[in-house]
Amino acid sequence: MSILQYNVYPTFPHPPANPMLTTYYVKGKIPYEAMFPYGTAEEILAKYPCNLHSGVGITALDAARRELTLTTGEKKQYDKILIATGKCSESAGGGHPRRPHFYHAHRPRC
Repeated sequence: MSILQYNVYPTFPHPPANPMLTTYYVKGKIPYEAMFPYGTAEEILAKYPCNLHSGVGITALDAARRELTLTTGEKKQYDKILIATGKCSESAGGGHPRRPHFYHAHRPRC
C-alpha cells in the first residue's frame, strides 16, 4: 500500500484569500484576518494535510519526464498532477479568455 503525498506550490506567501473582501478591508469594515475565510495556513494544514511550499511556484512542467521545475530551480518528480491556476475571466476588449502563463502544459479552457 502506498501513501499519497500532496504537494502544494502557491506563489503567494499567505493563505488563500477572498479577493472580493479586499474592498471591505480597505474601507475598514473587516479586519485583515477576515480576508482569509479558510483560516490560517496552520488551520488549513490541520484540516487538509499536505506539503505546503508557500512562496514557491512552478516555472516548467515536463510531462514526458513527469518533472516540475520550481522557481527555486529545484526539480521535482510527480506521479499525477492537478494544475489549479485560479479563476479565468474575459480579457479587456479581446473577448478571449485569458490563459494561464504555464510552460509545457495543456492550457485549461475556462
